[in-house]
Amino acid sequence: MITKKALIFGYPGEKGGENYCSGVFHDMHGYYSHFTSLCGGAWKVREEIFIEKQPITKKRLKKYIEYFNCEAEYSIFIFVGHGEYHEDYGTIIQLNAKEKISEFDLSLDNVSRRLNIFDCCREKTIFPMQGRYLKESYISQSFSASNVELYRECFNSLLGASIKGNINIYSCSINERSKDISNLGGLFSYHLLRNTIGNENLSIYKAFKKAEPIVKRLSSYEQNPVIDRPRVNGNSFPFYLKP
Repeated sequence: MITKKALIFGYPGEKGGENYCSGVFHDMHGYYSHFTSLCGGAWKVREEIFIEKQPITKKRLKKYIEYFNCEAEYSIFIFVGHGEYHEDYGTIIQLNAKEKISEFDLSLDNVSRRLNIFDCCREKTIFPMQGRYLKESYISQSFSASNVELYRECFNSLLGASIKGNINIYSCSINERSKDISNLGGLFSYHLLRNTIGNENLSIYKAFKKAEPIVKRLSSYEQNPVIDRPRVNGNSFPFYLKP
């Protein structure tokens, strides 16, 4: 069985500030609920999946990176909140009021499969980064232990047959903004999770392709999501399992 770990974290901005995005918390709990549900693979709480409800620090994130590097063959990092883009550093995410990191500094050495989801703005900035940066589903469910193991085995089987490498998903293209809906969450994350519900298994690529045109249309084509995946044949990592 492939060992897997996931971290969900975000930064909505400072409460009371003009850039405060309350939808960040909807996204975080939406992803967490999805993966711990049967259809998301029934990930084990506090063993395989972790959620940081408060803004994370670089020091704490570094511990997660080191832990995942030693313990996971498949890892997921999901960030929702504020970000920007720099030609040299790629997508830069805001961890808290004082700290940022580059997407490149979330790298792991020993993980064969990796999914990163960044639901944040990617407007270009010319300012260099200072210092050295770290190089529940929406439907509640009641299920038996046997069902949990069945879905876990199915998810792990699909994961073992999937391609190897990194898949990066961005809620918008370079020099665009990601929209936040206060009572629903990010426009992209909301539709990525909502539109997986159906009668077929979906890889993360297929789930993305369901959400992509909706986000484009609802944003009047001002927000255009992006997925980067290896140039190899095969299915992407599993994301949704049919009931």
